[in-house]
Amino acid sequence: MPFSYDGFPTLDETDLIYGLWKERYKYWNTGPFRSLKGQNTIDSYHITDNEIASVSDPEKISYKNDEFIQYISNHEKYSSIQSVRSVNGYIGWVYAEPEIVLGRKCKAGLGWASENDIHVNFVLDKIDMNEVVDKTSESSMAKSFTSRELRYLYRNRNNEKIRNNVQFWNEGKPVKPPWETDPETWSKYKPKSEMASAQATTKAALEIQPTATNPAAATATATAEEVTTIEELGLEILG
Repeated sequence: MPFSYDGFPTLDETDLIYGLWKERYKYWNTGPFRSLKGQNTIDSYHITDNEIASVSDPEKISYKNDEFIQYISNHEKYSSIQSVRSVNGYIGWVYAEPEIVLGRKCKAGLGWASENDIHVNFVLDKIDMNEVVDKTSESSMAKSFTSRELRYLYRNRNNEKIRNNVQFWNEGKPVKPPWETDPETWSKYKPKSEMASAQATTKAALEIQPTATNPAAATATATAEEVTTIEELGLEILG
């Protein structure tokens, strides 16, 4: 169903909404997300000291906030947000460069939501896919975050949890992933993890050439290809 035209059967109050802010607002205000509250974004999850201190009403903090914090704490890469020290000393979960924190928080939200079967509705309206794959949207912080989120989903596109819990939207309707509707543009994006796997496969094939006198070589080459396939199906952790 997700990664398709169908969309989720119903929108749930726990759903997360991703995409450019102005376009998300339109979906809440007059579009298909009118039944959802304005707290259905990763922004409503407060993980840094600054974020928590800025909230005067505890009700505005998501009831799943503790679960998200625990997920980040246990994550191999994103847990580093907790321990970074600035030039002024320890400052909780805040980097000297808050953009790094927010970028990792947004990607962590996608991983956490999918692993816990929380639906993610990703609004694609007004997103320039060429800027996403070329990484030329970095001058705008909002566009930069959205681009990173889309590239994260692309790297994890073969992960079953991601496929089952992420639905894309455009012009008020559920749509297929952008890399399926515009494969030519997305073919320009070459994730490092996939390039490394391809290089490893090529190297293994060159080192062990099947011959009439070495029948075991054919089996070894096939095994190397199977390993690469398994790696591609796994959830990308370090991206």
